[in-house]
Amino acid sequence: MVETWKSVVGYEGRYEVSDTGLVRSVARSVANTATSSRMLAAVILAPFVHRGGYMVVKLSRSRQKTSHYVHRLVAEAFLGSGEARQEVLHADGDKKNNRLENLSWGSRRDNMRDRHRLGEVAKGERHGMAKLTEDAVRAILSDTRYHHLVAADYGVSRSMISMIKRGKHWRHLAG
Repeated sequence: MVETWKSVVGYEGRYEVSDTGLVRSVARSVANTATSSRMLAAVILAPFVHRGGYMVVKLSRSRQKTSHYVHRLVAEAFLGSGEARQEVLHADGDKKNNRLENLSWGSRRDNMRDRHRLGEVAKGERHGMAKLTEDAVRAILSDTRYHHLVAADYGVSRSMISMIKRGKHWRHLAG
């Protein structure tokens, strides 16, 4: 398969992005002084992992460096600009896989649905603040005593027992 390159939106003539998720500078002449110039060679930029695990590159214009998410550069170049407030979705959930076939535009809700589908959202026992186990929640769901008595047995509040029984918390076990 042949790699396709397109100009980075807003950096035309300076940087290009490929459908495989690579970013490169474009070979060009830059002024050293008012009377001399030098050639800059085309170079593949080395991305780094940024907050949240996304790949980022620094692009410069007028001696100002700005960080850009690689997945957004690929999506904008190949898929066009997304509608207002849209996010770039990674079909396989791998934030480092910025190949065009893995990316699409979608809403925040679509992105969260994908995260749930791929098991990236910590829920139940995996949540860092969980005080109960899944077995305890199943026992609570089948317990017919008053909520304050059940709460005392498990060391949680009466309102927590109520929310579990109403399906507001631990919803994935209530079904």
